[in-house]
Amino acid sequence: MKDTVKFKFLETLDEEAFAAIWRMADYLKMVKYKDTILTDLHGFKSLKLNTQGKYMIYLKETGKSDNWYAELHKSIDIAGDISPSFFTWFPMHQKEFDFTLFKNRLWAAVLLLRMGEPFDESVERYLKENKLVF
Repeated sequence: MKDTVKFKFLETLDEEAFAAIWRMADYLKMVKYKDTILTDLHGFKSLKLNTQGKYMIYLKETGKSDNWYAELHKSIDIAGDISPSFFTWFPMHQKEFDFTLFKNRLWAAVLLLRMGEPFDESVERYLKENKLVF
């Protein structure tokens, strides 16, 4: 899914509901793109997990009775976001999850929405939208 489509959808959500899980960043201090370092990218939107939000509290509480969610919470708490290992592990193990359970459906939605388009595409779109020749 293109990030622009995802962002439009997320922007329609109630602000409190959005903030329970996410935060939207709109600035990148520095990024390596191809053979160049770009700095001060204002208006560069990116979706981040809100590590101070209600979803993290929910993960911690769920982890009290479910070791997998305890590990997920611990990993996010340490890394500050969903680690790349969870992005690669989950698709291979999704059949182990019972999606009739709310906690598993919510986790899948959070993970899928957190996935983004390839970073180079985001940078190229930013450069094009801001009429920066590169």
